[in-house]
Amino acid sequence: LVPMITVSLGVSALPALAEAWTVKDKAAVKSAVNTVIRVSMLIALPAGIGMGGLAEPILTLIYGRGRMAADIPMIAPMVAVFGFTTAFMSISTLLTNLLQAVGRTDIPVKTMLVSAVVKIICNFALVGIPGINFNGAVIGTVLFYVINVVLNIIAVIKVTKVRIDIMSGLIKPLISAAMCGLAAWAAYGLLGSYALKNVSHGSDIALLAAIIIAVMVYAIAILVFKGVVREDIESLPAGEKIAKILEKCKLLG
Repeated sequence: LVPMITVSLGVSALPALAEAWTVKDKAAVKSAVNTVIRVSMLIALPAGIGMGGLAEPILTLIYGRGRMAADIPMIAPMVAVFGFTTAFMSISTLLTNLLQAVGRTDIPVKTMLVSAVVKIICNFALVGIPGINFNGAVIGTVLFYVINVVLNIIAVIKVTKVRIDIMSGLIKPLISAAMCGLAAWAAYGLLGSYALKNVSHGSDIALLAAIIIAVMVYAIAILVFKGVVREDIESLPAGEKIAKILEKCKLLG
């Protein structure tokens, strides 16, 4: 779900990138590339870290009363791993689209093949080990996305000659997302273990409350750190009005 959201938002910058690349507008190319990466990270990092930290209660909320309830403790670590690698999954498709927008449709195919070979080798080598078992497939999938993203980022930098803004595209969202994840974990622990311990469906209520608190903490943190720029807000519904308000409050980067 998270990659679907990030792709739908990030893809809006691709026509501008293709146009800027055609007319050789280097400033516009740089702006479009960094916007795509930043918007993806702004959404994927908090969602992924939150899902990783609350994997078991989320699964319990969805499947805890069905036949899969007994399997949750075994499945939760896998979901947590995928949660923490959501950022790689989310940006993978966007980087492919970036390279296609600048006319290098061949590069994503090559990086995909390299990543797929690593995944197949990893699956073949690890799944058969009793101590690892099906977790080997998880490791292979994670490596697939990590390698694919790293190779595609290197390709984007080489082809476009754009310097990626690491601070606004990664560092600020990562710090804010870490605070979001910590808030979610602490809120769920306190509410589920103490305040709502003896309440009917207390753990479910605690989970939903923890998610709301985490969203609020992330929103405050990312604004305080000025991890959002005007272009990011304007891409949202009613974005221009929101951007003007945030600009007056000096909360935009």
